[in-house]
Amino acid sequence: EKSMPPKKKGGKKKGGKKGAKKGVSEKIDPKDLNSILEVQMGALHHKLMFEQDKADKAKGAENELRYRVTQLERELDKEKENTWAITCDMTRQFKAMEEELIAQQSDLEERKKNLQEVNDEMDEEIDKLRKEKDEQISNKDMEIKELKDDMVKMSEQFSSMLQETLKKMEEKIKMASEQWEEDQGQSMLNKFG
Repeated sequence: EKSMPPKKKGGKKKGGKKGAKKGVSEKIDPKDLNSILEVQMGALHHKLMFEQDKADKAKGAENELRYRVTQLERELDKEKENTWAITCDMTRQFKAMEEELIAQQSDLEERKKNLQEVNDEMDEEIDKLRKEKDEQISNKDMEIKELKDDMVKMSEQFSSMLQETLKKMEEKIKMASEQWEEDQGQSMLNKFG
């Protein structure tokens, strides 16, 4: 309530400003004012066309939706009729199949029994083959182990032979080097002798 008087004073000030604006508008040239009004009219016309286009599209969409709903309702009614006919037909078929299935059940039980016997025989054959396979794998593993052992022995023998050969070569090189040094020393003595 205390703040009301300042707002009234502000209102009076705004009134004074509006009066000032009216004074300015009176000074605007009629040609300029006409141009401004034409621009505003063009903008309003453009906005009107835009809104009209939106309204036309919305109306078209609404009509299309109504047409589609009508079509769907017709299709739904037709589908209901088809479903009822199919249901009746399926019921008749189910009863016929039920009788046929009852007749086939005993035959299937007999076939199941025969298949179980064949399956048991196959399981026995598979177990036999598995044992033979495991035995063959074990034998191959033994052969591979023996071959690996032979390779290790051969590698050790080759390494020993190689070391021995290198040792002999080192000895020969050493003897040749000593002989060469001795020959060089004798040659120098002969030169200065």
